[in-house]
Amino acid sequence: MQKLSLFLTVLASLCCTSAVHAQASGRDTLNAYEDGRLPEMPQLTRNPASLWQSDRPNYTRVAGGWEYAGGDLRRPMAGAASNTFGVAAAGYAKAGGWTYQGAVAYNKQLEQDVAWSGVYNPYEGNPFLWTDSSSGEWERDHLRVSATVNTPAFARRWHAGLNIAYHVGSGARKSDPKPFYRYRNISLAPGLTWQAGKHTGIGAYGKVRSVQEDNELGFYNTGTGNVLLYRLRGYGTYTRAPFVNAERQRRGLLYEAGGYYSYKKDQLSMLISIYGAVNEETVYEGVIKRQAFGYYHENRLGGAVSFFAGGIDRGHFAAISFDAVSGHADDVVYNARTAYSTRRQLSAKAGYWKGSTQLELCPFLQYDEFTDVAATTGFNTASAGGLLVLNWRKRLSPQTCLQLKPAAGYRHVLHDNWQQGANNVIVRELIFPDYRYFTSSRIIASVTCAYILHLSPHIAHGIEAYAGGELGPDAANKTIRLQYSILF
Repeated sequence: MQKLSLFLTVLASLCCTSAVHAQASGRDTLNAYEDGRLPEMPQLTRNPASLWQSDRPNYTRVAGGWEYAGGDLRRPMAGAASNTFGVAAAGYAKAGGWTYQGAVAYNKQLEQDVAWSGVYNPYEGNPFLWTDSSSGEWERDHLRVSATVNTPAFARRWHAGLNIAYHVGSGARKSDPKPFYRYRNISLAPGLTWQAGKHTGIGAYGKVRSVQEDNELGFYNTGTGNVLLYRLRGYGTYTRAPFVNAERQRRGLLYEAGGYYSYKKDQLSMLISIYGAVNEETVYEGVIKRQAFGYYHENRLGGAVSFFAGGIDRGHFAAISFDAVSGHADDVVYNARTAYSTRRQLSAKAGYWKGSTQLELCPFLQYDEFTDVAATTGFNTASAGGLLVLNWRKRLSPQTCLQLKPAAGYRHVLHDNWQQGANNVIVRELIFPDYRYFTSSRIIASVTCAYILHLSPHIAHGIEAYAGGELGPDAANKTIRLQYSILF
């Protein structure tokens, strides 16, 4: 499921930042935003009210693509291979002082050999999951829509903005007991920015997100044998029982807030941002009478500092960011807090560009921990690594442009610790293989090639191919992606 979310994000983001434009100046500006040579304020600040600070020209773009992902270097609830087909459309416009941006993306995914998973995404954080011991092919359909609007300046220095995002999808496994899900995610994020001085700006935003997932199991089962339903309650704790059919509901609310401070003078800019969020989820069960099954609470905190210097043709940037996520599960059966999870990540990014060539270095440190109190089982890992990216983009003629983007890196496990109390089927099939995934050092490599052709003054066609993968000591994975797009 993470592969599908990544493909949706990549396809939608490619619609929001194009590589071409009919006019040379607009084309160079869009390229600069895509390559990170100009600060993309809504992404850096998470504040939708900062969209008006973008200097990109008006555009509309449609795209379609295919992605294959597979391999045995994966988490145990992920499929062995998947094929995803998607179409997307997006645009950006400024008119009458207002700023608009919108995107829509639809994807169909066929994911093979998915085992021990009966929900939309088993790795979203909530440990109260459904599963059975059989595996099969999942078919998923997902639609994402996003719209952002910024007002003209009011009271001379203020701008207001609003982002609305809607994600709806469904999926089912083709084999018995035919688990099925319906998923809906809707968020509302208002924001404000204030030009505090000639070179400084301040912004703040809030966000509310509602998540609803409904699961059904066994209603369309055509088999005659008994099926065992595993109700996961943590990272090694579970209950198991035969059933005829069952229903599960997940309801969640997330509240997020953040702010930023920016400084910009000539070709130098600096940005400091911070955010925090609280996510509360409840899982219910029951066909006739709905009862609470478990509660999940999650805290998030993050921040970043970014520097940009130079212009489109020559310059450099540096950024460092920190993200922390901590979650715990409260079990209604044990009437206690039974499971914990933690992630801490420190990332940095530095880049230099001159003309058609750009070089980036992206190091990181990461710590993960999963603990099940009831099963006295868990693990923690610490890893470090980095990625070196070369981005070469060359206009071959007024009508054509070529881009090559190779990248290579390494992820090294610095420390790991495994504690096993329980020795049950869930620990053997899910928790310990997950520990092996996190403790696998790996080589990372990829290459992107894109070709742009202008067949008319105001329409550009683009073809992009991507191939990448990871190689560990005894496992590997790979991703191949093809995309065709039209910009006008």
